[in-house]
Amino acid sequence: MGNAINKLIGHYSNVEKKKKSEYKFGKVLGCGSFGVVRECINRQTKEVYAVKIIKKKRKHTKNLNFEKMVKNEIKYLSVMSHENIIKFKDFFEDKHKFYIILEKCEGGELFYTVIKNKCLLESESIQIVRQICCALEYLHSRNIIHRDIKAENFLFKNKNTKSIKLIDFGMAKKVNCEYLTELCGSPHYISPELIRKKYTMSSDIWALGVMVFFMLTGKYPFEGKNTPKVVDEILNKNINWKSKEFSSLSVEAVDFLKKLLERNEKKRLTAFQALNHPWIKPQVE
Repeated sequence: MGNAINKLIGHYSNVEKKKKSEYKFGKVLGCGSFGVVRECINRQTKEVYAVKIIKKKRKHTKNLNFEKMVKNEIKYLSVMSHENIIKFKDFFEDKHKFYIILEKCEGGELFYTVIKNKCLLESESIQIVRQICCALEYLHSRNIIHRDIKAENFLFKNKNTKSIKLIDFGMAKKVNCEYLTELCGSPHYISPELIRKKYTMSSDIWALGVMVFFMLTGKYPFEGKNTPKVVDEILNKNINWKSKEFSSLSVEAVDFLKKLLERNEKKRLTAFQALNHPWIKPQVE
């Protein structure tokens, strides 16, 4: 796959073939440490997309080169085909910036939806989590680890549906049987094994557990005042599942959380097993 991807990137990065003038840039849809996301319209087809604009010659706060992350995102998104993964459309660059053309999502981040509502109902969460598990099962069945699963990296397709899309593949990796040792991801979402410099597909599942916990309670399971304290809680804090804060949750929901936030990665649910857990598996009438 590597040679084909390199050729693809080379093709898309040829400025003579892909001109910025093919697109009309519109309103700002979002901003981040990477740059800005704007609405854009293909002048010929009139189709509306989102363009992720990334400035060159900058480094990520975790010392990952921006250019490496951009090419990594293209490498994976260009070969993805799943309804719950953001669709890649085009790529080009100029002297100062990279431009990634993506499917436009208008419903906002899952993170802000949770913050706005303080937490989500179980019925609402089930619809969302089922889609997320489908996306993860798709990735993991292809030996791809996302490595940055968090509520900020899921967008709703529009405001009137719960259709959700996984974004940001800048840190994704393909693995076989070996462990990855590079530390990455957001502090609240890092798994115990990642702290020990060992990263597997199961680490995405731990992050899913943190995210589902956040969706259902409005807070993170490990909320230290700083990163070292968060890390200490991840390794040592035992969650009291019988406490009052979980009293409104169903037995199935609590069981699902327990099995995602299992410290032993070998005992943790896989994406496939999560999909078939009673909490999110559609009930047959």
